[in-house]
Formats: sequence, structure tokens, C-alpha cells
Amino acid sequence: APAPAPAPSSVAQSVPAAAPASFSTRQLELRAIFGVQNEMSRDEVVHRAKTLPGVKDLSVVSSAEMGAVQGLGDLMGRFGFSEQGSWQISCAGGVIDFITSENTTLAVLKEGDYSAGVWETLMIVARELGRF
Repeated sequence: APAPAPAPSSVAQSVPAAAPASFSTRQLELRAIFGVQNEMSRDEVVHRAKTLPGVKDLSVVSSAEMGAVQGLGDLMGRFGFSEQGSWQISCAGGVIDFITSENTTLAVLKEGDYSAGVWETLMIVARELGRF
């Protein structure tokens, strides 16, 4: 006798047949990370990035500001305190990391070490902010 056909899976029934006609892949990764359906404004992306675990504050760094930071790093290297790119800035509020992706740099005031996936998310945020 032929084997009975398997019962339809409830998982298969919950998958939509097709994406809506208005569906866009713009900010796809950010929308998945932050759990939103619509594209976000630059301010909303920055606001949501500030809520990531271990992030006390976050700012987008202009190219002129980044030039000043790099100049400070070069100066510290000439003083013999560190090799280029291996130093951090600390202040009363904590340690500041500079995260650069493509043409955008974020200054991130952090608490301790990043949780799993937070640094990667910040890289995605920097990349996406560069597309505005």
C-alpha cells in the first residue's frame, strides 16, 4: 500500500507566499536587527543604536573631527605611547571606541566589553548611516 501523505506543517502555513509589492530591501539588516517594518530616518537609526547593550552614548563623527582624532593618535605614536590604531580614549564616563565602516565613523561611549553581536551591529549602523 502507498505511504500516506504527510500532514501539512504548521510552520509552512505561517510563511507568507510572497513579499508585498511595496517591499524594499533598503535597510534590510537594520530593520531585522531592530525589529521594525519601515525604513528609519538617520535620527531613528542613531537613537536605536544608543539603546544597544553596553552603549552609553553614541555620536556620528564628521570627517573633520575624525581628522583631529587621527592627528591625536599620530601624536601619541610619536610620543612612543602606542602604535597607530591601538589606543583608546577614556573619559570620566568610560572608554570611547571609534567604529568606522565605509565613509562613516561612530564615537561610542561604552560600558565594559560589547555583548555578542553589538560591535557587528554598530558596524552595520555605521555603514547604513553612510548611505543617507
